[in-house]
Amino acid sequence: MKLKKKLLVMVLCAVIVAAAGIAALAVPEPQTVNPTASTVYLNGEATAFEAYLIGGNNYFKLRDLAFVLNGTEKQFEVGYDNDTRAITLTSGQPYTAVGGEMTQGDGKAKTASPTASRIYFDGKELNLTVYNIGGNNFFKLRDLMEVINVYVGYDNDTKAITLDTSKEYELEQQTTQPNPPGLPSTPETTTPPVTQPPEEPTTSPTVPDNLPPLPARTEGWARALQNIPVSDTKLGINVTIQSGDLIPYRYLFNIYTQRRQFEIFIEDAFFSIDSNLFEIIS
Repeated sequence: MKLKKKLLVMVLCAVIVAAAGIAALAVPEPQTVNPTASTVYLNGEATAFEAYLIGGNNYFKLRDLAFVLNGTEKQFEVGYDNDTRAITLTSGQPYTAVGGEMTQGDGKAKTASPTASRIYFDGKELNLTVYNIGGNNFFKLRDLMEVINVYVGYDNDTKAITLDTSKEYELEQQTTQPNPPGLPSTPETTTPPVTQPPEEPTTSPTVPDNLPPLPARTEGWARALQNIPVSDTKLGINVTIQSGDLIPYRYLFNIYTQRRQFEIFIEDAFFSIDSNLFEIIS
């Protein structure tokens, strides 16, 4: 009996150590980041923010965005629970300033560390990457604007970012000459590339009738249908999703829209990825 208990303890310890190792790989490491050079226009008016470029994406201070959107139809309140270390966002509520909003940075590089806080929007937990820089939480601009439904635009020529509260958020579109990740592309007229037919006939994946269009799917869960290696050298991720594992659908959705180079995505076709590798369960 003692031997069985001892073996059980050893197995549990091994599982915990393995899980901790995988989690460590998936968590971004602190890094040195540089200020964003883009000019930002909010509803047509130039607005100065302290923002940083992290992994090719623009990160803005949460309370700065809440401050400038206060009084618009997209305003939201920001709260923080010291006991649970949770950040809460409440749509439609006026923002309560705490001081220090819209303070400009010194233009120098800073250290960005991943924020451990859990994020809730109108009571629903979000799966977002957030960094702490100088004691403030910085959110990826496109992630937060998608949540509160604010249009984000980008001008390749002027390097200007536009935010428009009168328009709805639009998914980032790619062209044959894509912009840096995290920034929307300006539509261009391009000549379609000439593609060679495959050497062998291929079968198009079957799309389930109940699978909603890509833009409508940002929440829910998917179940892996097989073991799937996931690798991203930029983020330091190299793990395997086990068959049967539940994955937040928003995580898969963000990977696709940002077009990160994960090994599991062989084709640039969302439905083939979904139907072959994942089963939508909620």
